[in-house]
Amino acid sequence: MKDSAWMVAKSREHPELLRLVHEFNRFPQNWVHPEHIGMLPHGDIVRFLAGAPGGQGTAARWIDSHLGFSEEAVYWDFEEERTRLALLDFESLAKIACCLGSGLKAGEISKLIGRAEIMRLIDEISRDAYEFALRGGMQNRISPQVSEMVARWELAAEMRSSEGWDGGPSGLGCRVEKLGWGLVRSVLVGEPMPLWRRFNLKIPSKFQDSAFEADAREGLGTACWDLVKTVARKLLSPIQLKCFG
Repeated sequence: MKDSAWMVAKSREHPELLRLVHEFNRFPQNWVHPEHIGMLPHGDIVRFLAGAPGGQGTAARWIDSHLGFSEEAVYWDFEEERTRLALLDFESLAKIACCLGSGLKAGEISKLIGRAEIMRLIDEISRDAYEFALRGGMQNRISPQVSEMVARWELAAEMRSSEGWDGGPSGLGCRVEKLGWGLVRSVLVGEPMPLWRRFNLKIPSKFQDSAFEADAREGLGTACWDLVKTVARKLLSPIQLKCFG
């Protein structure tokens, strides 16, 4: 483990952070998204072992071997606050992504009037995300840089869809999720591969859009993080928030 004074100091104040960093490197079965575990050979057995007394070590070794993790693929340096986004569980990341996306599409969401279409959207993105948009949870916090990047994403997605390159759903709920995940992932685009790869194993494949990654390489990670952090502070539990700042 990297000898880091910040980790020692932080662990005294909040040992949960140290636990998350250790789990991130040593126990992937506790945080890899179920979709990715399901794609591994005998994924159902891995899930069983992960929840069985004494099975953690075996499950970890199995996942490490099939995902190509090695001692060189670990990542311990979370001194920069932004990188700690990767330590959140996939449920929390999904909640942040949906609220981010709904905030970006708040104008469109607020114009929905039909009960059926509102309930369909709530089923897709959650009631919390729907209400977040109506409350104006992001208000004027979206920077011009991020707004321009999102506009380019939407234009590119529209072009791909019109030319038959994207056969997936294009409804409002799907767009909310994709835009939200695009911002979440943009926070860590360009970070070292061990961090980036493990982080993406918390995210369903359908939200890992390489077109978003290419655009985010323009140095907008910090701007995206400012927005993600604003939303996260409204959603995360007090113990989770202690990992930041």
